[in-house]
Amino acid sequence: MGLFYKLKQFNRLLHNHQRLTSLMEDAIALAQFQIFLDDQEYFPYSSMALRPFSMAFVLNEIVINQRKNLIEFGSGLSTILIGRLAKRNNLDIHCVSIDENKDWIDFLQKFIVKEGLSKYIELVHASLAVSNKFQGNHHWYNINTLKHLQLKKYDFILVDGPTAFNDDIKLSRYFAFQYFHELLADNAVVFLDDAGRSGELEVLNMWKNDFGLKFDIYSETFAVCYIGEYFEACPVKTGKSTI
Repeated sequence: MGLFYKLKQFNRLLHNHQRLTSLMEDAIALAQFQIFLDDQEYFPYSSMALRPFSMAFVLNEIVINQRKNLIEFGSGLSTILIGRLAKRNNLDIHCVSIDENKDWIDFLQKFIVKEGLSKYIELVHASLAVSNKFQGNHHWYNINTLKHLQLKKYDFILVDGPTAFNDDIKLSRYFAFQYFHELLADNAVVFLDDAGRSGELEVLNMWKNDFGLKFDIYSETFAVCYIGEYFEACPVKTGKSTI
């Protein structure tokens, strides 16, 4: 049996182990926030949504570290669950959720209104504008649409948008901190989803060099940066690496 074949087999076994571990983490995490899915109108859970592990991390974080002013780039199930958490636990929070797709924002708004979550969730539609900072068609939300959001400090920032799934746009999420790095509260948390992709890994290193943000990657896909005092909110004991 050749060395190349053995290495290939080992890599397959390693990949299968990592995938199984991720599935177990997601199953455990899903059970933690199942209460926000039961007895509620069904909201679609697509491949674009946060993993259950990441979703549970976010919800834990809001409660454990008492986050008040939240901003989320990329709207979806996480937005709805944050609203449901705030309503059920009677939390004093305000979450601004930004998305580039107007039809998707309109779809979400129906759930927000119907479930009485408008007190907690503010949806903002922001079209995309191409930037010439990097080679390629990297884009960010039209900053003129977001200027009113730069008037206060945020203790929770979740970056899961805009789209950044191929090489031509893979650095698009960098711009979250070109425009918002000065708006972090003294005690805050920053999340970046899809941290296992090459583009997001580059973004994390650029954020570290340009803004001094040091991230840990949990469960291979969810990057977390704590600033100031905090209690770790990881929902499942898992391995992590530091950027």
